Amino acid sequence: MNAVAHQSPIKADFAVIGGGIVGLATAWQLSQLVPRQKIVLLEKEQSLAFHQTGRNSGVLHSGIYYRPGSLRAQNCRAGKLALEEFCDRYGVAWKKTGKVIVALQQSELSQLQLILERGRQNGVQCEQIGPERLRELEPYCAGIQAIYVPESGIVDYPGVCTRLGELLTAGGHQICLGSRVLGMRQNAECVRLECSDCVVEATQVVNCGGLHSDRLARLSGQPLRERIVPFRGEYFELVPEAHRFCNSLIYPVPDPRFPFLGVHFTRMIHGGVECGPNAVFALAREGYDWRTINIRDLWESLTYPGFLRLAARNWRTGLGEIRRSLFKAAFVRALQRLVPEIRSEHLRACPAGVRAQALGLVRGRHRRQKCAARIRRRKLAPEWSSESARRQPASIFRRRIRDRPPFRRHLRQSTIARGRNADPDEDGPDPEHRRRHAYRRSRSHAPEDGAGSGGAEQA
Repeated sequence: MNAVAHQSPIKADFAVIGGGIVGLATAWQLSQLVPRQKIVLLEKEQSLAFHQTGRNSGVLHSGIYYRPGSLRAQNCRAGKLALEEFCDRYGVAWKKTGKVIVALQQSELSQLQLILERGRQNGVQCEQIGPERLRELEPYCAGIQAIYVPESGIVDYPGVCTRLGELLTAGGHQICLGSRVLGMRQNAECVRLECSDCVVEATQVVNCGGLHSDRLARLSGQPLRERIVPFRGEYFELVPEAHRFCNSLIYPVPDPRFPFLGVHFTRMIHGGVECGPNAVFALAREGYDWRTINIRDLWESLTYPGFLRLAARNWRTGLGEIRRSLFKAAFVRALQRLVPEIRSEHLRACPAGVRAQALGLVRGRHRRQKCAARIRRRKLAPEWSSESARRQPASIFRRRIRDRPPFRRHLRQSTIARGRNADPDEDGPDPEHRRRHAYRRSRSHAPEDGAGSGGAEQA
């Protein structure tokens, strides 16, 4: 660390921490919004998309589940279209497969109807179908009613990340692999990032650290009440002779009390069918099996009030998830609710993933906090899917990066030059918002030495 600290620092306008799809999409959108700014992306692993982005079911979601008018719905809808356009333009594999959300019993029909209404209000192409139409689409699927979403699909998310990395490198930006951020220090001019193999000095830092994003935020000195709690998602894949059981995507009606969608069947972009995931509390942030235990991670989760509240409300569901993890027969029974012909011999285990579940958020919106002006934290609500990452950086940075007037002017000029519609927040908040904001700032304490030019609220 001492030898690294004496190296000549890498100078950048923006440093993005995290080489998953959120970090890469953020860096790429920044390169489009402010093309003359230099960007450095830091990833602690030796390859991009190593954790969450490379270990999911690869579904291109339509936004049918989200509350109409919410940022989740808006970003998912816009991000889906942007991601499809990106894949077509740059040759990344994707496919429109369609999806059915299946109600298996009468008690699920009200929730199914709510999802249908949300989908229609969000502009999703969807329709309610009966068992006859369901059998035409998925001959082996059980269900009394279903929603058919023909525009849902699948995509190669690691391929998207690879292409984004190539575009950033071709644009003169820098990607540093194997660079773990160990320290942050901020002065009046920049943020100094001390990494395992280099030192970076950046005017702005964006935290897209996924499973470790809360620790990175605290490392920067920001007050943070939220915490990342890891949940492992385990998958099985169907043997080739059982591929006939699934033609597209088969989902159950999700339990509204639990922030997961339930085990489902997914056609994969490179062939095959995956079944899962479950949602098991992981014993480490990178705990991809029961044998991986990290005492620090485990202690932080088990002593966090947000996790204790979640566990108290959903302990029965949690025990069911653990049972399905430990006993294959229990997992098979969950799958048989959707496809009764599935048998244990049709399944073989495949790699698991770990989801960074953010706990401690105010329900339905982000908690606003005072933070250092030069450090931004990209924090996703738990249900936001990967395709939203293609849309969020543009909308967030147009609205939130306000503390450097030259950047704001450049951003406006860049937006107008490309013919985009003016952002509704581009001229600043309404007078009432400015009045409240000025009142809050007048009551806040002055920033500590080296904390930058005042506080800035962030989403």
